[in-house]
Amino acid sequence: MITKNSENLHNRGVYAIKNIINDKVYIGSTTMSFLKRLQHHVSQLRNNKHKNQYLQNAWNKYGEENFEFSILEICEKNECLTKEQYYIDSCKENCYNINPLATGTPNMSKETIEKRRNTMLNRYANKEINAGFKKGHTPWNKGMIMGETLHLRVPKKKTEKLIKLNCQKSIKYREYAKMIDVFTENGKYISTWRSSPDIQEQSLNANFPLIPYIKSRFKTGRRSKPYHYLATNHINNCANNKLKSYKGLIFKYSDAPSQSDL
Repeated sequence: MITKNSENLHNRGVYAIKNIINDKVYIGSTTMSFLKRLQHHVSQLRNNKHKNQYLQNAWNKYGEENFEFSILEICEKNECLTKEQYYIDSCKENCYNINPLATGTPNMSKETIEKRRNTMLNRYANKEINAGFKKGHTPWNKGMIMGETLHLRVPKKKTEKLIKLNCQKSIKYREYAKMIDVFTENGKYISTWRSSPDIQEQSLNANFPLIPYIKSRFKTGRRSKPYHYLATNHINNCANNKLKSYKGLIFKYSDAPSQSDL
């Protein structure tokens, strides 16, 4: 959008948004700065949410580059609506404004606005509004026993699948917590470790004591792991007799008590 008189955008007063293709204008006034009001209009128009449908349709049809924002008059805050009304009256047929009155409320006459105002004042005076929240009002559940609302509670149910999953996790944890005896493929005892995760963690180090006994066809390692890396799941599979050996080593659960049993 083109902006005229940009040096006065910090002031307040009456402004116009003009379609430079057909010279139709939208008249408005603001008690804040012209800049803030301009930003508000542009934001709504770009998001297709402007309250004035005539202006929005024209914006969508002709494009942002064909609209111009200009300051018609700088005035005091209490004079804004009076001055806006003057410019709306002088515009008439060539205006995008829906409401012919500078009231800030679309499609309402002064009589309608005053009538609605009086209606709301009477409702507040007669305590019709917020009557349910006035001081001293008895709440609906006063004196009720807790047992009367138990039927509203939704019980928490554990499915068979969830129970089975929890059992599997528990068994897996107990396996990981067991101490591990390490042997060569010839059955020679090497050492005992606290757990399979402990072996995995230590196997990443270059001074891992089991390196001389490890046999691997990948001497340079793979998947960013060194060739002497020992995975926890394979160690446990070997200890459970699912594997005869793993990288030239035999793993067995130790008879000594594990850390979790101490």
